[in-house]
Amino acid sequence: MELHMVSFGMGSIDEDFTYNWLGLDRKFIKDANYAAQENRPLFSWIPSLLQPKSVGDIRLRTSDPLDYPLIDPRYYENEEDVKTMVAGIKIAMKISETAAFKAIGAEINPHNLNLPGCTQYGKGDEYL
Repeated sequence: MELHMVSFGMGSIDEDFTYNWLGLDRKFIKDANYAAQENRPLFSWIPSLLQPKSVGDIRLRTSDPLDYPLIDPRYYENEEDVKTMVAGIKIAMKISETAAFKAIGAEINPHNLNLPGCTQYGKGDEYL
């Protein structure tokens, strides 16, 4: 697991960038109300799985070498990958709650704890 800290957050970047860079559905972006975070100093933790156990595949779409291949990454197919990512998210949240972060007024964005399409999973590991 690698934990990146970046100097922007959802709401400090515009909808087009969020859609194009992260590939989030525009309806999700609006429903999550990230615009409410505009003009606030934000940062984000981005946990990255460095040695996933899930294995995808790449296949030829056609015999034409200029056709894009079929790519199925099979992200999180292996349960260990899911557990590792959940652990990484928890670590990021714990770091955010340290005295050093509290001293600068940092807090977890409450919007991220009630994302549209996720609330049915409660507040525990299933949600994360």
